[in-house]
Amino acid sequence: MTRLNTSFVLGYHGCDKAIGLLAVAGKLDLIQSEKAYDWLGPGVYFWEGDPLRALDWARWKKFNEPFVVGAVIDLKKLSRFDGKGKSRFVGIGL
Repeated sequence: MTRLNTSFVLGYHGCDKAIGLLAVAGKLDLIQSEKAYDWLGPGVYFWEGDPLRALDWARWKKFNEPFVVGAVIDLKKLSRFDGKGKSRFVGIGL
């Protein structure tokens, strides 16, 4: 049987405008968060399907110019499963 669902989602990352424009131009990678309190582990965080929430977060962080970077994210490339019910983060490219 063929599945008709997609593994792609639209994600939005809140940041400062200077950083966002450099990232979109391919001149800078978004900075991975590696804080001890990152509840999903180290990585670049995106809001799924909600650019206004990403903008709210950027405003809350009090960036000089709050900005949102959008990305099409292929969820199949985010984690690998080891067959024992555990997953391992692989990474994401924009």
